[in-house]
Amino acid sequence: MGLDETGSARGAHPPGVLAPLTTPFDAAGDIDERAFVAEIEWLLAQQVDGVVVGGSTGEGYTLSLDELARLVDLATATVDGRRPVVASIIADSTRAVVAGAERLSRFPLAALQVTPPHYIFPPDDDGFVAFYRAAAAASAAPVVVYNVLPWMQLAPALLARIIAEAPGVVAVKHSAKDVGAYREVIAAIGAPRVYAAIDDRLGDCYAIGAVGSIAAINAAAPAANVRLWRACRTGDAAETARIGRFLADLWAVLTGNQLPARVKAAQTLAGAPASRVRAPMVDADGEVRRAIETVFARAPDLLAVTSVGAR
Repeated sequence: MGLDETGSARGAHPPGVLAPLTTPFDAAGDIDERAFVAEIEWLLAQQVDGVVVGGSTGEGYTLSLDELARLVDLATATVDGRRPVVASIIADSTRAVVAGAERLSRFPLAALQVTPPHYIFPPDDDGFVAFYRAAAAASAAPVVVYNVLPWMQLAPALLARIIAEAPGVVAVKHSAKDVGAYREVIAAIGAPRVYAAIDDRLGDCYAIGAVGSIAAINAAAPAANVRLWRACRTGDAAETARIGRFLADLWAVLTGNQLPARVKAAQTLAGAPASRVRAPMVDADGEVRRAIETVFARAPDLLAVTSVGAR
């Protein structure tokens, strides 16, 4: 498949452990660009297979289009081709998603993940298909359906229809917490088109089938998630189970309200630069940090990638 002028292969999408970047803010709520660049370098050192800008973990719903474009600019310049970079658009109108996709098309993105329109009154299935058709037509990079919203989960049949009828839509990030629902998505569109995002069940998802994962826990414990992916790919059942238990314990602390703040706390405790969340969220308190420390203390070896292994 040919490359477009940005270097992205339309129809391709990157495999493996993709880490959603948190967005560092300062006390005034402005983006801390230096910390953002340092976070990217930290994640690359953990050997993640790619990074994702402006998703839910990255507080993308708080970002203006100018801010998102600046973060994508920083990310693509910092990564400089060493790994794929994916960007995110969280929008509720076709006009907004087209504007965002057109704006981001100047950057060398591997993919663009786009949430369904989701505020109170959803369109019908024809409207969803038209929304994704417009997003893909405006994007230089292949589009991933960002099926992350608990109250707006697109059904497997609709996901299959979108992929069939919207050229340039190539995959789905599926975040429903029910592994049975995940199986239905795999059956509808095939494992090579699905990114797993059931944070405490990624090993199960990989066993069912996945092109990789885009999940908050990948950012909170990147080395452990890289090792989980490799253990699954090499058939190391004992290591897969051990890492799976560690990540399930960690997710029990991270999940719920204030998730980005909790992920940032975990990153800091694992060695990433400290950063703050954007109001109205508040930074994780001492109790949360101590709970994360307790989980980390149970398996300190999982906080680092010990070898290159299978990617």
